[in-house]
Amino acid sequence: MQRRVNPLPWKEVSPMDEKVKFIAAVCDGSVSITSLCETFGISRKTGYKWLNRYRQEGPNGLLDRSKSPHTNPNRVSFAEERFILALRKRHPTWGPKKLLVILEKDNPEITWPSASTIGNILQKRGLVKSRKKKREMIPRSFPFRGYDHPNAVWCADFKGDFKLKDGIRCYPLTISDGYSRFLLCCKGPVEKGID
Repeated sequence: MQRRVNPLPWKEVSPMDEKVKFIAAVCDGSVSITSLCETFGISRKTGYKWLNRYRQEGPNGLLDRSKSPHTNPNRVSFAEERFILALRKRHPTWGPKKLLVILEKDNPEITWPSASTIGNILQKRGLVKSRKKKREMIPRSFPFRGYDHPNAVWCADFKGDFKLKDGIRCYPLTISDGYSRFLLCCKGPVEKGID
């Protein structure tokens, strides 16, 4: 049997129609399953799977099956979810981390889900308000202006504050030349004023 070449690549075919054609060709018996699988562009394993399903269940065996798991052993139980929602109802401002700490403290015998799972439960129930996005701030710092010669302008700048080893706060002040960027002075006063 020659390989089927579709002259119109945009022609739509349904997977179910292709499965039925494959089974009909297998039942015809004139061509081996291996060559049919090659013709239909499927693996032999898939071809035999379809054939076995057809023999066991008939045409319904060719329908697509759900790929979701039959059981989910890690799913949060209904009772645990009720506990979480009841606690959140009593404390609507608490987040999942705090809820988890309180749940573990009040009921240590229960294995509680992670904070992220608790957050997903709250979000699924519509109990989480999304945070407002901060507007992007345009920086107010401007680059140095161009100056013609040194010592035309001096720039004074406080560089914030930090705590010294002895616990006293330091407020460093720098004075630099605007043209050369030469640092003329750097003082670290420990009070909010300079003498």
